[in-house]
Amino acid sequence: MARTKHNAVVRQYDDTFLDCRDLRHTWKCVGYYRVDGRVRRLLECVRGCGTQRHDHWKQDGERLQPAYSYANGYQVEGGMDTWEVRREVMRRATIFTSEQAMLDALTKAGAPRVKR
Repeated sequence: MARTKHNAVVRQYDDTFLDCRDLRHTWKCVGYYRVDGRVRRLLECVRGCGTQRHDHWKQDGERLQPAYSYANGYQVEGGMDTWEVRREVMRRATIFTSEQAMLDALTKAGAPRVKR
């Protein structure tokens, strides 16, 4: 994919997907089940990106390579590297002049103030 087209894809990328690429998935265990004598654990991302991770364990507890399934639109042709993710996060973010300015703005917006 041409770099210009790829940049356009990154700019239109879903906010939740971008959060997961930036911060990594936050997993919730759905449950455990057996397949072919092995134990599988199904995890889902709680951010709502639709990603599922399937952990595969042998009976002795050895963890095998996990498998992932993604929502439509999560995967990007040609991939998306960490640099691209950071640039896009900063492009979308409101960047304040200081930590105090950020906390003041959040407090005025009705969000709870972060305790120190």
